[in-house]
Amino acid sequence: RWVDGVTVHSQFLADRLVGMGLSNAQILRLPSCVARDRFQPVAADLLAQWRMRLGIGEQQVILYVGTLSLNNHPVDLLLHAFAQLLKQRRDVILLLVGGGADWVALQKLAEQLGITDRCRFAGRVAANEVPALFGLADVSVDPIEDNLVARARWPLKIIESLAAGVPVVTGDVGDRRAMLGNGRAGLLVDPGDAAALAAAIQTILADPSLHAQLKAGALTQAQLY
Repeated sequence: RWVDGVTVHSQFLADRLVGMGLSNAQILRLPSCVARDRFQPVAADLLAQWRMRLGIGEQQVILYVGTLSLNNHPVDLLLHAFAQLLKQRRDVILLLVGGGADWVALQKLAEQLGITDRCRFAGRVAANEVPALFGLADVSVDPIEDNLVARARWPLKIIESLAAGVPVVTGDVGDRRAMLGNGRAGLLVDPGDAAALAAAIQTILADPSLHAQLKAGALTQAQLY
């Protein structure tokens, strides 16, 4: 209340500050964006190099980019969803990019679920390598529970996925519906529901026309950011 102005990235945080007594005139909403030139089409030979490096053949790729820390990112929810998806199809790979406090715990969970052979834990990569990894992906996932942290966040992983033309599956929490253009660029599910997450991923992967529609929607939606 002492300041002349506050910047926030999500509408949830803007509304929360109004509820605390700040006026709309004091709040500037400034969503995270991406540099357009970072997400140009990736050369086929570079994609082939990454596929070889990660041991990915012609399988479809489900991508998670972010911190492997269960305090803020329920990646375990994604692993459970992936285990359910593998009961329907085996021609898929889950690629997890990032490091964090729960790296080892998540690898152990993958082993317990019997999905280790279909998971690729790529670890931390340089920022300039991220676009190529999105280039491998058929769909990206932002797994979430419905809590204050999830409502407040404006996930950069979603904006980067849009810029790369990769459809997104995430929970319908906070600003995510608006980020995806109300379903124009991906599918929204109930948060915390592994079965719903698996079903949405399968829906996109199994329907080439839907995938193409969402890809086009992602690229169009990305122009806002």
